[in-house]
Order: sequence, then structure tokens, then C-alpha cells
Amino acid sequence: SGYTTTFLMNDGGLDIGHDSSVRGLSLKTNNEDRLTILGGGNTGIGTTNPNRNLHISSSGITRVQIDGKAGSNARLHFAEGGNDRMNIGFSTSNKYFDFFDGENAFVKFFSGSNSANTFVVTGSKVGIGTSSPVSALEVEQGDIRIDTANNGTQALRFSETNTTKAQIQYVVL
Repeated sequence: SGYTTTFLMNDGGLDIGHDSSVRGLSLKTNNEDRLTILGGGNTGIGTTNPNRNLHISSSGITRVQIDGKAGSNARLHFAEGGNDRMNIGFSTSNKYFDFFDGENAFVKFFSGSNSANTFVVTGSKVGIGTSSPVSALEVEQGDIRIDTANNGTQALRFSETNTTKAQIQYVVL
């Protein structure tokens, strides 16, 4: 075929490959392709035609698991030029999933015993219906609904240092 194939095992490890930029390398089990590395470097798990650096495919539910050792956080890091720029992950101590910019966790999703079902955005603005909010929370072209399950009291409160200064309240009589 005109290509050189390598299969080398030494104290440094195992080297399997060839010198073709157009042919791939496949690993199979049970006569099925499981891992494919194309000549250009794209790697596929469950696909023989990966169109990204890493392409994972399945005929059923496709799952990726990042598993930190017991008591350790599990994180996925994004880097540029070798510099960590952003990461997302799970904090085992506080039971939240967060987005982290390397210095601050600016979005947190709490679930569990510490702060059940809480969404927190730190040092930012939240826009609903707008991509450029000018206030801490801006809702554009929509309603805000405050609801209770048992016909209780609903209120929109204006507070300072956790002390209510004014409120708009609806009371069911």
C-alpha cells in the first residue's frame, strides 16, 4: 500500500500507527468499531466519521461521565493556548454545579441539602428577553409571576441588608 505501519512496544509504552494523513486507526470489540482516530487527528467514540477533535455518538442515550474521587470536585476545563479560561463542575462540599472563570464562580445551581433548588448569579446581570440587561434583573416584553400553592400571601419586596423597606402585597381574603 506504500504506507509505513508502526507497532512498537518498549519501556516508554505502546506506539501503534502509520504515516498516512488520509487513513484512520480503529479499535473494535465484538466486531464493532468503538474508537476511531482519523488521519487528521479527529477522534470518534461510537462513530467512524468524527467531525470534531472528540466526537462521541451512540444509538441510545449518549453519556459522558467525569468522576472525581470521593470527596473531590469533578470539573471540565476549557483552555486557550494552554491557559485555563473557564471551567464547569460540581462542588462536593456545597452541593452545587457552577460555572467558574478561574477566579470566581459566577453562576451556581444548588440542589440538595445546602441550598435546595437555588440559582445564583454573582457579579453579573440577568436578562430575560434581552441579551444586554442594564439592571441586576431585567425582564423585557414579559410578565413576572409570583405564585403560591395554597392561596397564601404573595409579595414583591424591596429590601436593604435583608430588611424589607417596602412591598407590594396581594392577600387572599
